[in-house]
Amino acid sequence: MISFRRRLAIGGAFIVAGALVRLGLFPDRSAEAAAPEPTRAGTAKRSAKISARVPAFLLPANIPNVFDWNMCGGVSNCSSNMDNPWLEAWYSVYFSPTRPRAATFQEICRDQFSNLNAYMQTLGYTGQKYYSNHPNSACHDHGNAVFWKGGNAYSASAAYSNVSGESDVRGWVCGQAQNPAYLACSTHLAANNDNIALSQAGEYRDQLNWKNANRGKTYGGGDFNLTPGQGVNSKFGGAGYVEGAPSALTWHAGNGLQDKLDYVWVPSFNHWCMPYSGGSFENHWGAAQTSDHLQYWAYANLC
Repeated sequence: MISFRRRLAIGGAFIVAGALVRLGLFPDRSAEAAAPEPTRAGTAKRSAKISARVPAFLLPANIPNVFDWNMCGGVSNCSSNMDNPWLEAWYSVYFSPTRPRAATFQEICRDQFSNLNAYMQTLGYTGQKYYSNHPNSACHDHGNAVFWKGGNAYSASAAYSNVSGESDVRGWVCGQAQNPAYLACSTHLAANNDNIALSQAGEYRDQLNWKNANRGKTYGGGDFNLTPGQGVNSKFGGAGYVEGAPSALTWHAGNGLQDKLDYVWVPSFNHWCMPYSGGSFENHWGAAQTSDHLQYWAYANLC
């Protein structure tokens, strides 16, 4: 277990949320329709397994409204229980002191998206997906997903033009809210060729640029499979985008290697309020690790 592992607690989240409501720091959601508690075969109730700690960056005045996570959803990847990744994603949204405006995911399997989408709809989210591969019979399709609040004005997805060298047909998916109008996008870039990943990063940035110019405020999250020093910072930072947690480690290997591979890029133009801040942490609602990536929360305010 790595040293920076942190866990949100159901009880701690509710205590903090209640205190913040009483202080008027965020709205009382008691009137919101009660969302179902996930109970799937092979999963126990997690409340007894959750220990308390809410990272400081999850609390006011840095209320996060952007959530990105590579959930490593395939059985062949990180978890032997297909329920675990989408349940952890659901619990993270449902029990967080502040629910994100939008959430982006990578390596989410078809059935996991279907289950998570059903629950997210109870909280007013719209979901869209892009499937990039058919890894095995258990996972079926997997790829990227985006969930957003504020109604469904538009959604789109496409593959990158340069996808050679691996079985994954990498691409992006975006969804646009009606009120307030903004777009959230998710991507997962090539894993076995840095040059191809960097080419895809440039294509992704160009998509974000076009959407910022033609559709409205747009930000892009995802697993870039590139460290900050491998050119991704110049692709985005040089084009007027800022990153919420440029030094946050978002990925770890079994041998203890850690690095930043996941990003949420927000344009410093087009009526986004700055400063932009964020952080990452590892959140396990069950006993078993489900992903080699940490959850990434950030604050990207709309003016």
